[in-house]
Amino acid sequence: MMRPDAPGSDAVAGHARPRGPDAAARVGRIRFVNCFPLYHHFAEQLSARGVSADIVDGYPSDLNDMLARGAIDVTLSSSIAFARNADAQVLLPQVSISSFGAVDSIQLFARTPPARIRRVAVTEKSATSICLLKVLCREWGIEPEFAPRRGPLSEILEEFDALLLIGDEALHLLRVEAYPYHYDLGAEWKDLTGLPMVYAVCAARQDFVAARPEAAAAVGVAVAFLTLNYFVAIVAQWWPDLKFLRKATLFYLIYYSDLWQGWPVRNMAILAAIALAAAGLGALVWRRRDLFV
Repeated sequence: MMRPDAPGSDAVAGHARPRGPDAAARVGRIRFVNCFPLYHHFAEQLSARGVSADIVDGYPSDLNDMLARGAIDVTLSSSIAFARNADAQVLLPQVSISSFGAVDSIQLFARTPPARIRRVAVTEKSATSICLLKVLCREWGIEPEFAPRRGPLSEILEEFDALLLIGDEALHLLRVEAYPYHYDLGAEWKDLTGLPMVYAVCAARQDFVAARPEAAAAVGVAVAFLTLNYFVAIVAQWWPDLKFLRKATLFYLIYYSDLWQGWPVRNMAILAAIALAAAGLGALVWRRRDLFV
């Protein structure tokens, strides 16, 4: 079942009211276009594992707050929000939102080079990106004033030297080139540290995991399963030689009725081989990353 927002009445001061063992798991969904495919078949995947779910839409900062209050049970939580609430939450290790370099959807747009930035308007939809920007500013040797981004873009352009945006807004502004300078925070972090950046993790409330460990595990597996399918579908779409892989994805099987309502064994084997080869290649590249610096 899909709901636009979670009600706040079922949680007070961070403590959720008791819910029955058969109650639907309340799962947060990030309200950005590039995240929607991950959840498109989410409820069906959970149902196949014997778990029902209420999908609750929200921006990252809203979902962070809902999880902390107990208004939802599981979500892709900002990594900094998880760190702040780690005593009450559990990390589901199957999936995260991360990048090794540019991410495109987290951008600092500026009217000047970094050294001349004095005032920055920051999105209220994120937590991790704001913390990351403050770290980068310190490394750039600047101490700008930060203020919440409110009002139309025309006002922001007049009042601030830079603007931090994430998600759909960042992708749109990147495309229209409204600012003369833009800095991809994932790329800047990689240049600074040589490390990947983890923006969000799959987190669940400890009380939910303790009461319903099977449901919590099913949520993590379903998200990881759909993430893998999404990745393979994208690769198959844009790499002509690998178009045959489309038939190994859940998205293809659901939309093309002439195939089995399950994964063909041959395509499962192909996908498993590709995944293992990719993992091996990734491990090799990471081990010898000094050659690429």
